[in-house]
Amino acid sequence: MIRRYYATKDNSITNAYQENLTTRGTGSNMGASDVLEVFSIYGQESSTSSELMRTIIQFDTAELIADRAAGKVPASGSVSWYLKMFNAPHSQTVPSEFDLIVSAVSSSWEEGYGLDMDYYEDLTKDGIGSNWINAKQLTAATATLDLTADITLTSVAKGRTRNTNTLQTVVNSPAANAGNAVLVGFTGTATAIVCTVTPDDTGPVTLTTAQLVELINNGSVAGKTVTITDASSFRALQTATGGGSQNLAAAGEGDEVTATFAGATGQWLAEGGDYLTDTSSSFTASFSTGLEDMDLDVTTLVEQWVNSGGNVLGSKGNYGFGIKLPNATETAARSFFTKKFFGRDSEFFFQRPVIEARWDSSRQDDRGAFYASSSLAPAADNLNSLFIHNSIRGRLQNIPTLGSNDIYVNLYDSLGGTKLAGAFTGSSPSTGIYKCDVFLETTSSTIYDVWFSGSNEYHSGTIAVKTFASTAYNPESAYVLSMPRLRDEYRKDQTHRLDLYAREKDWSPNIYTVAVQASIPSLIIPSASFQVRRSIDDFVVVPYGTGSTTIAAHTALSYDVSGNYFDLDTTYLETGFLYEVQYSFYDEENGWEEQPYRFKFRVVD
Repeated sequence: MIRRYYATKDNSITNAYQENLTTRGTGSNMGASDVLEVFSIYGQESSTSSELMRTIIQFDTAELIADRAAGKVPASGSVSWYLKMFNAPHSQTVPSEFDLIVSAVSSSWEEGYGLDMDYYEDLTKDGIGSNWINAKQLTAATATLDLTADITLTSVAKGRTRNTNTLQTVVNSPAANAGNAVLVGFTGTATAIVCTVTPDDTGPVTLTTAQLVELINNGSVAGKTVTITDASSFRALQTATGGGSQNLAAAGEGDEVTATFAGATGQWLAEGGDYLTDTSSSFTASFSTGLEDMDLDVTTLVEQWVNSGGNVLGSKGNYGFGIKLPNATETAARSFFTKKFFGRDSEFFFQRPVIEARWDSSRQDDRGAFYASSSLAPAADNLNSLFIHNSIRGRLQNIPTLGSNDIYVNLYDSLGGTKLAGAFTGSSPSTGIYKCDVFLETTSSTIYDVWFSGSNEYHSGTIAVKTFASTAYNPESAYVLSMPRLRDEYRKDQTHRLDLYAREKDWSPNIYTVAVQASIPSLIIPSASFQVRRSIDDFVVVPYGTGSTTIAAHTALSYDVSGNYFDLDTTYLETGFLYEVQYSFYDEENGWEEQPYRFKFRVVD
């Protein structure tokens, strides 16, 4: 079984140069684009320049948590979670033989409305949306200063030490700020001055009005309180009193009080995004040709989101995934340009990013393929799995009188006759379903299974016993398949049971068999898997989930005395299209072999 959860927001963030190769697109937003992109570009602006693009993407954990609580997704340990992203073909170059690092984002962020992935000119609209510098809309930073002491203003990037002299003005005594070389614009009065900071790492900018400088030089602000507000949307600011202009970002120096700007929230702690890199939060996807889709096991992280209600000890909130090249690749003296994936706004429904829950929901009920123990078979193949289903008024329910007690199975030669084996201890894999593994060395052709606990007997049934025998082996077995109860249409957002009928192609029933059987019993295929294609373009919507050579995993077919079957969840199928079911059977000689049949149905609202 699989269950899919689609992305709720995504974006590509970059520090690449715009077309002029002068201005970096660090303020650009691509949150509304239908494509996501990851790259590194080396040596375009200069012989050593580096440009990067990364992707961030998030999914709604609440839906995952609700589905587990409702029993739609198994408990931890019984399900795997995969991040699936689909390659977006394009006409540009594609790197090969590279890895992508997929890590948990560690802080909240906004998607934004930008589209421009070519020139990076769609700046974050109205301050909303993430980019290379900002995670989300910024709030202004403010601080209050007492100008009775020497004051130094300096610029720092939020969360990082940045000792610089490029953004500073020193307020000393009157007439001590000669040159007016400050990178601060001020407006207001002598009693309360509002400052708008315009960072520019190319160097100090001389004010054209020099209003504050004039106030400083004539002493008008001496002994006054000055409120400074940073509305630049680029920097968090610090101030320090006394001392020199160095190391001010590390809380200042000197013998006076340090005043720190409050607010300015919304920036990444590190440019390019904040990520968790521990082994349970960070994963590696490898690409050979560069054209591959991503199908990455992220179970350890998703389970932390789900089991904790989205938060693990306050440190692993669900802020989604960041996708980037490894650090060594981003800093390498070569380019990796460019890997693109379809985004959540893509017109291609089945190629939007998803988290996919996968688990083996198949049930192998050997009531119709019960074998007596034999020295010809290994111990595992001498075990037979039996199931009973407690269906009450059309709903599976646990047996009330059983409670927390174990259920047991005895095997008899006849009802009320001699016990052949038991008691075998059963289990309950899910609500209202009970399973027991049994073995029996017998020559009887018919036995009876009795399910009980204490003095309560819950079920008795008849089982035809088969025997292992050394026979000729045909590795070229061929089958005739049909789905006699397949409907033309199935409703969206429902789970439907689909049955498979199988028989060997060269099977020739005798007259007696035909006469006594109202319907010819289906051959049980122990290892069978299914996939689903969209008919119009042959796109594989649900690929075979064979897991390993012998285990069919999340697309395994169940079987019981009536034959093989599986449950199809139409939640992840787009309505209005015709789909096809295909089957693959496992053979020890040939491995998995796809059968030459396609069975069609349509999904409707």
